[in-house]
Amino acid sequence: MPNIIKSGIKALCAIISFFAVMLMLILLTAEYYFPNATLNQIVFHALYIDTEQLSYYPLEIAGAFFISLLAAVLVYKRLYCLVLVFALFYYVSGNPLKVSDIEVDKKISLSKQMMLSLEWSLLYEKYYDVSVLKEPENKKNIIVIFAESVEDNFTDEKYYGENLIPNLTELKREGQSFTGYTAINGTNWTLAANVATFCGVPIRTQLRDRLGPETEKFLPNAVCLPDMLHDLGYHNVFVKGAYITFVGTDIFVGEHHFDEIYGRDELIEQNYAAPEDIKMEEYGINDVKMFEFAKQKISELAANNKPFFISLQTLDTHFPHGYVQPFCEIKYGDTLDAVKCSDKIIYDFVKWCQTQDFYKDTIIVVIGDHLMMSASDTAEKTEAYPKREIYNVILSADTKPRVINKPYAMFDWAATIADKAGIIAGANLGLGVSLLSDKQTLVQKMGERALEEDVLKNSAKYNQLLGIW
Repeated sequence: MPNIIKSGIKALCAIISFFAVMLMLILLTAEYYFPNATLNQIVFHALYIDTEQLSYYPLEIAGAFFISLLAAVLVYKRLYCLVLVFALFYYVSGNPLKVSDIEVDKKISLSKQMMLSLEWSLLYEKYYDVSVLKEPENKKNIIVIFAESVEDNFTDEKYYGENLIPNLTELKREGQSFTGYTAINGTNWTLAANVATFCGVPIRTQLRDRLGPETEKFLPNAVCLPDMLHDLGYHNVFVKGAYITFVGTDIFVGEHHFDEIYGRDELIEQNYAAPEDIKMEEYGINDVKMFEFAKQKISELAANNKPFFISLQTLDTHFPHGYVQPFCEIKYGDTLDAVKCSDKIIYDFVKWCQTQDFYKDTIIVVIGDHLMMSASDTAEKTEAYPKREIYNVILSADTKPRVINKPYAMFDWAATIADKAGIIAGANLGLGVSLLSDKQTLVQKMGERALEEDVLKNSAKYNQLLGIW
């Protein structure tokens, strides 16, 4: 074999080895910092990563580069080293490091997730539906509170030694709540939960998606709850204590008719919070300050005699350690202390709402955005719980206490809220159905495993929603 051809083959194999090892190290690093993250989740966040975020991991980046370079040099010098590189990569990709839920029987290996992403599904063609919009006689204000990582099993006194959320438990006794939650891929991190709850679909990413910091569109062709409310004359507001620009949150909410959007920087710029109120370091404003702003904003909205929809996202219980307010007890030395503290903070805000004049025409939804992440310092305790579910309750002046047991996914909340508000002449929104209706959810129709795999597959209809076709 001519030397130039042999050198070319060796160089090509070295380049392939460099990127294979780099990818393997990225996946292993992601698994270390964010255990149980899915490939979908990793790709989505990678699309939005910037130089500031990369600066948080200088040693990891330098180490990955030099190890990958060393692998490439070894392959170039000794071509048989390529076999070792691919043997290692096969082991990493075949090992179920990246899972879609905390249940052992639902683990899906990285290699299978990759293969599923190349297959095509008719899931959206079969089941994506938006019920006809209707204008109710009495338009209800809607307040949705996403309670960061708050699980329903925190009530288990035998397991935790006490009910960690006694106040939220009291709220559940007043309203409607649901059991049967399953954490379907693309719905089980904060923004994914927002998208599922508003639009009735999971987030699914592929490398050719028009997503990332330069995009101007985020599911532009999906019909979402705030879009429907906008058409009915609602004033929509989105509030969170963290950066509003993180992973394109601002693009998503801006795309879907939120009239006012507030995050960490906006709250500080408008003097609703000060730099010293940033208690979650790289994340954002603490929940006491966020709810103080929410009370002021809701009072302004109620005074306008126009129906409003406001979405609030708590932060104090965010991994890895959470934040415990100065007035709260420190008992466990981990995020469970933040859970106990957040229980009272959320409860006090809801109770304030219930004492206001606007409450008689208002629906309040409190919902855990996802299960406590594996990166949390309390993961060993929370992940050992046999059946984990998110906390949820719907409250209103005319709601009677009721617990509904119905297998469901996060994207069923969009139709449920729309149905509760009386703004749809049916029970469908996206892939979801109203949990208040007699209709079967997709979890019931397909089963968790089949649905989990189907949402990982490619979809022509979903690409239309993304605006890439």
